[in-house]
Amino acid sequence: MDVGIRYDRQWGKALPSNTLANAAFPNVVPGIVFSGYDAPFTWNNFSPRAGVTYALDQAHKTVARASYAGYSGQLNTAAVGYVNPTSTAGYAAYRWADTNGDHLAQANEVNLNQFITAAGGFNPGSPTAVTSANRIDPNLKAPRTQTVVAGIDRELRPNLALQLNYSYTRTSSLFGNFTGPNTPRVGVTLADYTPAPIGFAGTLPDGTPYNVTTYIPSAAKIATGGNGFLLTTIPDFYTDYHGVEVSVVKRLSNRWMGRVGFSWNNAREHFTSPAGRYDTNGNPTPTTTEPLVDGGQFVPQAGASGLTSYINAKWQFNANGLYQARYGIEVSANVFGRQGYPFPLFRQSASAITSAGAMGADSGLQVLVTPTMDYFRYDNLWDTDLRVARAFKFQRLNVRAIGDLFNLLNANMVLVRNNNLASTSFNAISQNLSPRIFRVGLVVGF
Repeated sequence: MDVGIRYDRQWGKALPSNTLANAAFPNVVPGIVFSGYDAPFTWNNFSPRAGVTYALDQAHKTVARASYAGYSGQLNTAAVGYVNPTSTAGYAAYRWADTNGDHLAQANEVNLNQFITAAGGFNPGSPTAVTSANRIDPNLKAPRTQTVVAGIDRELRPNLALQLNYSYTRTSSLFGNFTGPNTPRVGVTLADYTPAPIGFAGTLPDGTPYNVTTYIPSAAKIATGGNGFLLTTIPDFYTDYHGVEVSVVKRLSNRWMGRVGFSWNNAREHFTSPAGRYDTNGNPTPTTTEPLVDGGQFVPQAGASGLTSYINAKWQFNANGLYQARYGIEVSANVFGRQGYPFPLFRQSASAITSAGAMGADSGLQVLVTPTMDYFRYDNLWDTDLRVARAFKFQRLNVRAIGDLFNLLNANMVLVRNNNLASTSFNAISQNLSPRIFRVGLVVGF
């Protein structure tokens, strides 16, 4: 049995710095001299750890294990510098008219009487302010993660074991710079958001009708709050995970080894009260990044080269093995399968109008029109890889020749499609599983 405890004390400060004025509009976006500040909060957290292992029989062929661990989120520079007006590029957006037809905005073509929005902590009502319009809650808490793992191992015969494990994880005290809903606007509550005059309605590809309400904030409240955002712990919001894994492991003996494993996963997000239902910019509109579905699947995103993958599979399978053939040749194979990732459908809110008649500051959201993130999923993914390898020794030189065959069956699984339901290229394929590839390699050691 192991028992321990960890203590973390975290704090930070923003250092002094200067910024230059906007060259074209120095009176609209002037330069500032920032004197710096200490973060208004200090995190003090204890994280207990405990683990126990118990043999259920005298021969120690059946062993049970259980552990508990608590973790505190690591403080990052973005949280400390949230109200530093020089930490991000503040900007103000205005309408402009292309009077000379060159498709570029010159200073004399910008209409400063038609303000659209501002961001990055910039307050157009006080452009020379040396403090950001953003705010940090002095009671900001460190995100907390608690994990319980329990399992049992059974030796079925020499070098062959059956393993069963269960995992539970709960993460709470989340805020915008960590996984979870974004920060609300300063002085703007959920009650200050009203339904937009026009929402999104239509029919999903399976024939199911949808009607999604979008919300716009009060322009007066945004102006009163200086167009700022409040970095604060989101109330009544947490994520959890349940996982079960079963595997059979054959250790290397009699010239072969192998493993077969299957896991079931259920990652969800929860809102125990309406107070936690904030998405990007504090807006209660459901989006592809924050669907705001209580008990819905928790779906992190990964992006590369302009493509977005929605990562969530409720089941996963993996089998691999290795055989030591004659003449030192090793032959191995791996079969991997998982449930298809979610395929959430959205429509772009490109024309939200605030109550004051100006372009809404929350326009451009990817509004989720499917009931949940995983209402549609891609086809299940299967992939088989092979390897043949042999080691050679030349005096002090060790050489390992390797031949790999990836995607043996040349599966042509679709990984990413255009999920903008209103796009003319909706459902167009953006990425496939890589085709069959043969690779030859050498590993040289001295």
